Amino acid sequence: MKHLLRSLLLISFYFLFFDANAQGGWEFDNDSNQLPYGYRDLFGVGDSLLIATNAGLVIKEGNNFTTINQSAGLAEDTVIAVAGGDNGAILCLHPNHITYYSNSTFITYTNGVDYNLSLSVYEEVELIFHNGWFYLKNELALNGNIIHSIQPYQSVSYSFNGPNNTLYFIANTKYYEVANGDIVDSLLVSGNYTIVGNGQTAYGIKNDSIYEFNGSSWTAVADNKWHSDIYLDSEGELWSVSGNHIIRGVTNQEYSTPYTYNQLPNEISTEYANKIVVSFYDTRWVEVPLWIPFNGVEILELGDLQVKVNPDGSLGKNADMTNQTVNFDGVGFIFSGQTWLSGVETSSQDTFVSADRYSGYYNDEDDHYRFSSGPYADVFNYRNYKTYQVTAQEIQNHITNYNSTNYTMPADIQYWPAHGNPARGEAICLAPFVDADGDGDYHPENGDYPQIRGDKAAYTIFNDKYTENYLNQPSMGIEGHMMVYGYENTNSSLDNTFFVNYRFVNRGNNNYENFKIGEFIDFDLGNPYDDYVGCDTTLNLYYAYNGDDIDEDNGGSPGFGVNPPAVGIVYLSDTLSSFMYFNNALGTLGDPETNADYYNYMNGYWKDGTHLTVGGNGYDSTTVQTNYMFSGDPVTQTGWTEASVGNTPYDRRGVGTGEARNFNAGDTIEFEFAIMLAENTSTTAAGAITDLRNQTSDVVQWYNNQSFDPWYSGCVGATVGIEEEAVNNSTVTLYPNPTQSTFTISGLEEQAQMRVYALDGSLMLQEKVSNRQSVDVSQLAKGIYIIQLLGNDQQENLRLVIQ
Repeated sequence: MKHLLRSLLLISFYFLFFDANAQGGWEFDNDSNQLPYGYRDLFGVGDSLLIATNAGLVIKEGNNFTTINQSAGLAEDTVIAVAGGDNGAILCLHPNHITYYSNSTFITYTNGVDYNLSLSVYEEVELIFHNGWFYLKNELALNGNIIHSIQPYQSVSYSFNGPNNTLYFIANTKYYEVANGDIVDSLLVSGNYTIVGNGQTAYGIKNDSIYEFNGSSWTAVADNKWHSDIYLDSEGELWSVSGNHIIRGVTNQEYSTPYTYNQLPNEISTEYANKIVVSFYDTRWVEVPLWIPFNGVEILELGDLQVKVNPDGSLGKNADMTNQTVNFDGVGFIFSGQTWLSGVETSSQDTFVSADRYSGYYNDEDDHYRFSSGPYADVFNYRNYKTYQVTAQEIQNHITNYNSTNYTMPADIQYWPAHGNPARGEAICLAPFVDADGDGDYHPENGDYPQIRGDKAAYTIFNDKYTENYLNQPSMGIEGHMMVYGYENTNSSLDNTFFVNYRFVNRGNNNYENFKIGEFIDFDLGNPYDDYVGCDTTLNLYYAYNGDDIDEDNGGSPGFGVNPPAVGIVYLSDTLSSFMYFNNALGTLGDPETNADYYNYMNGYWKDGTHLTVGGNGYDSTTVQTNYMFSGDPVTQTGWTEASVGNTPYDRRGVGTGEARNFNAGDTIEFEFAIMLAENTSTTAAGAITDLRNQTSDVVQWYNNQSFDPWYSGCVGATVGIEEEAVNNSTVTLYPNPTQSTFTISGLEEQAQMRVYALDGSLMLQEKVSNRQSVDVSQLAKGIYIIQLLGNDQQENLRLVIQ
């Protein structure tokens, strides 16, 4: 049953049309928009998604929704559960009836007359199809001619397709094999599982791990993570839900649900049209193509450094399935790096803050984080924003071979986020690129390429706008652009160094004074529980080093051993105006909890408003105020250091803050720093600070001698209102293009509705067109336009240049 609608043409129905949110990508559906009565169950078969609702059966094919209700042949309007078979049959379970549809005929069965089924109108019912038979609650079997009870003498919890195309029901300690509507065998097992299978193999959840079933026993195949649901797709790929994560494969986390979906995933419901459907607790769902590349997070490898770059503008650890942080040869030295922004709104004098301590990209908890991936926008539920990684070698190869027939363009060059979509409230010009063809638009197929720095670069765009819907405070209206880059095989200073370039754009309406940018670093230098921190105001440097001379392993965290290194952050574009350390605890000297706390830490104050003072723990230790914590010299053991006050080495974190400035609506600020790991050439832990200072001086001197090209921002942005993926992957051509008066359409498979859009999203022309038809656009002004072609089974978006 490839297309269910074609087998239901004789049924009275109505259509609901809507624009696809993401052609060929993640598709987010909200039942309040398309299904006003809510949905009860989802079942995929062929290219159709069957949706059980309280107002009938809805069939989704492509962008079309068809509703079949009681007046069209169903026994009742309320559909509790639905299933479809590959033989074209559909079964709908109602509160008091069963509707069976096959060969254009509806058959109705009545509860209490034709069958007996204990059923609540609010109950979730498992309804499956296997080898020509429908199974309801694992109690009834029906094939259109026969309906009878097969309930074993124990409560059934799950069913699954096992090896060799077998069907099993699970009842306490037994698996019942079912065929042709009857139990044919049973297998005694130990424990209870949530099971999925595709007829070749089966997987189950037990003890927070995933196990594989070989027909007689179970073997653990996943790490010990909590999984709430699993699914085995038609290609044999395992999917699972763990907290806020949708995972493809056994251990490889691929995607985190966006904040637009203010609920955790409920279950992986079904599969259709080569897409997985994941439902949420708030009656929405996301459709995920089986083939879609999942790579939201990038690991930038620079020599011995491995830098985890997250899509929300953070570095290091997040709540994904890996323990990857920022590492040197596999040993971590930074647990997390986060941007802090603060300022005072000019007219109201209200304080605004956008700051996180840890990444919210894979947040498992209920609270919402300030920064989200993707550009500043009005609508956020369209695509999976990610980190892009491009190398200088890839760019050079692209420049040389972009027009070669044998050239395969790297995906992150092809889909570089150069343009936003103003229809979603995004800016037209986003990521910088080199405009090789000079048309003001990003055309990698014409030789355009990303503008990066370094031998390797990772790039992401993030914003603080999205989460204002879930916080009791407005956002600052900031869009951040982060490029993390580095060099290989240059000299010892740069080998263990990477650079972080931020561009912050004030997309909101507020003007700010005393606007400051800070970088919060949670240092985990090998063993995270034996560190010290400090700063050097002469170098605009703050750092962490080992509190004793040997950095031992600690649990799952390997140490650096003898002669441990030091890690430092040097500000290259700003003066370091303050450095504050605080405890991993609550209280006045502990982790920030409110906007006021973040603002105070960025301005040299403790949480209660007390200014930092020199000596002791920095809280009312003396009357000498300062903005720099532990600014003494650990090497000469002079001044105020952690060692001088007798601190016990432990887990350390702190924030370095740059200089104050004004930041008005529409302004862009650039902020850059370097993170360095200095290998220790001495025999003491504190001696690594000497190596770090030398490396810092070399890095600063090198940076000051560079003449970087300004970031390109003169784009036109011809992707207004149209998905970039759709424009780049069109199979239809327009010629001549550019044109002065007319163009011809080639490659249309059927007659289509043509719409011509200007750059501001205005509809300029609309008419029906066919393949090889000539279109007159002589009345349109010179410029770049988007041609949208809509057919029954085809949608194309193409650029047209009128000269």
